Amino acid sequence: MLCSNLKIGSNTLSQDLNREVYLEVEFYVVSQLREMCMLWCRSRKGAASFFMSTVEKTCSCFGHSDVDITYELTARTRIEIDRAVADDVRIFLFGGRSDFDDLCYDLVTEKKNANPQLNIKRVFCFALDKQLRKPPSWFVRKEYEALECPTKDFDYWYTAIYYRNLAMIDQSDLILFWVEERENSGAYKTYRYAIKKHKRIVNLFT
Repeated sequence: MLCSNLKIGSNTLSQDLNREVYLEVEFYVVSQLREMCMLWCRSRKGAASFFMSTVEKTCSCFGHSDVDITYELTARTRIEIDRAVADDVRIFLFGGRSDFDDLCYDLVTEKKNANPQLNIKRVFCFALDKQLRKPPSWFVRKEYEALECPTKDFDYWYTAIYYRNLAMIDQSDLILFWVEERENSGAYKTYRYAIKKHKRIVNLFT
């Protein structure tokens, strides 16, 4: 498993392995429920709820923080988002603070504004449950249809980010990456997990 080399804070290797096993079981159950009904997600204000229809596919976006946003990359990313929407993707999950995340958000928003009838949803996924109640200072308040925390509240912030990323992958039908091979990179570890889960992947780095 990807977390076999993780040992963060007071967490033991056994605890990390158990958490990943628990997470995989939990999201297997969620995936089965999605086929029968709908997946619940907390709204932006936490007071209401919004639902992800089973006919709507989901896409996540991940990339390194130091991405050179060129005209070519923008054009290629726009093409992939257009293809995703044409393939019935209507929910786009964001969670990072990278240049590539920002690019994807801007292009999804462009697509949404040009096609309001498609009802495209932008969802920001926090790593910690408490961030839903009080967003951190680094959070840029863009226009999102919902805010959610797809994982349990972990003790250590980096651990929470790692498991949040895995949860986003588990919920996604498609993942857009801008990732190169960097062993200590969170984005690269997420990329390897997506491969392990046999997800549909587009890596715009290549």
